[in-house]
This record gives sequence, C-alpha cells and structure tokens, in this order.
Amino acid sequence: KQWYQRRVAITAGVRKKLLLDTSAKSLFGSAKDKCRLTKDRYWLILQRTQRHDLFTPPVPGAITQSNKFDLQTVEQVLGQQGEHKHTIVLAMLVQIEEGKYFLEDASAHMLVDLSSAKFH
Repeated sequence: KQWYQRRVAITAGVRKKLLLDTSAKSLFGSAKDKCRLTKDRYWLILQRTQRHDLFTPPVPGAITQSNKFDLQTVEQVLGQQGEHKHTIVLAMLVQIEEGKYFLEDASAHMLVDLSSAKFH
C-alpha cells in the first residue's frame, strides 16, 4: 500500500464500510474533492454517533439508567409537529443568506433563530 492511499466511507444502502480509494491523487484538490471530503466526514461522524449508547434503542427487558435521545435528520424534524425534548440533530450551522443561519445536513436545511442563544 502506498502512503497516499486513503479509505472512504461508502454509505449507500446497507454497505456502511470503508473501501479503498483508487482514484488519481493530486496535491491540490478541486472543489468537487472538497465537497466529497466534507460529505465523507459527515457520514463517518453520523455512523459513529448512531452507535453511541445515548442514541441506541434500549434492549427490551433491560434496565436503563440513563436518558436516551433520538438522533434525527433535519428532514425528520421539519416533518414533525410539537416540541422536541429528546431530539438531537447532527448538522452544520451555515449562513445561506446574509444574516440568517440554517441547520443543514444531507437531507435538508432549516432556518434557526439564534437571537436568544447563549454563546460560551
């Protein structure tokens, strides 16, 4: 194996595994490469987060002592009514329009109101 070979996340369907990337390499990537890098990184983080104990569904009959959370996409949150107390969205905070911030993931984007947010 060469030092410049890397593994990429393949997330289509059930095949959530790492495969060898055999495409031509360049020291300076194109815009398409940067987009793919961000997308691959998002999918890897999402898969790892989904396997965390806080997001796995409880086993029937088991005694759970911690709270469980629902890890949902932006599209799922937009399709639901009411308050989301135990819902967490893994998304990027982006500024699509000047002065307006959105949560964006692979499924959709939604406007967020940060006027009452506390920044630390």
